[in-house]
Amino acid sequence: MSRKPARRGRPPLDWIDTTQMLALPAGTAVTVETRGRRTTRLVGRITAVTDHTLTIATPTGGVELHESRIVRGRVVASVYEPGDAVLKRHVPADVWRGGVVRTEGTDVLVEQIETAPDGTATTGFGWIPEDALEPAEARDPVLPQLPRGPVPARSAG
Repeated sequence: MSRKPARRGRPPLDWIDTTQMLALPAGTAVTVETRGRRTTRLVGRITAVTDHTLTIATPTGGVELHESRIVRGRVVASVYEPGDAVLKRHVPADVWRGGVVRTEGTDVLVEQIETAPDGTATTGFGWIPEDALEPAEARDPVLPQLPRGPVPARSAG
């Protein structure tokens, strides 16, 4: 009689297929893996579902996905996770920035640093709706596409 060794590590994630994704109600927080080369997973809340499309409100804007682009998805607890760096929409990063502590539904508890015009900073905690926030990396400048081809040799000089 042989025994299987106990599985070690993190348990597998509960992925769902496209038809199950299209059956989810609006307002559900999901992460979606899409077809295509070098695509990142989308994380957001479902805003609309039709027979063949899924519209998701991500922190950086709305995305409409046809069912043929969806590989798989899963339901997540919230759009933001503890430790995520966030900024308030339309507020400069040098005036207000924060870090996610926890979430409850669509409300996010943020440890925030607010800088006054005189340069003094105040810290504190506050509940902010997730649609009033954006990830800090959303404001990072987009780097230009590097030219493809051979790398030039260094000159011996």
